[in-house]
Amino acid sequence: MQNQQENKHTCEGTAGTPSQEPPSPQKLRCFRDILGIVLSLSDEEWRTLTSDVPNEGTKLQFACLCTKIITSVCKSAIQSYLPTLICMLGMEAVLRAEEKLEKKAESASMSSSTSTGPSPKHSAER
Repeated sequence: MQNQQENKHTCEGTAGTPSQEPPSPQKLRCFRDILGIVLSLSDEEWRTLTSDVPNEGTKLQFACLCTKIITSVCKSAIQSYLPTLICMLGMEAVLRAEEKLEKKAESASMSSSTSTGPSPKHSAER
């Protein structure tokens, strides 16, 4: 029981989000993909991966850490490139692209919660 509480505490705010607000669908997909890779490692691969880590932790903790790192790197890249894109493309083009991404994310989360709704691809094309 203590190990489950430890894992829950370690993964609070998966992908760098505060535990009060749910993580975005993109962060959840990222975490799910990383967790799948980590869980598929053989015992030998896991030992090799964690051989130089002083506090190796669990595979779940490792997946949480990797998700936080990837999220942080992505945010930094976006913050670095966004001003350049705004200068090159103009603010209106960037805002239109942002709107399209938000609509696509909303329709993807809606379609994942209801199996009868339109697919994200068709919603994004409208």
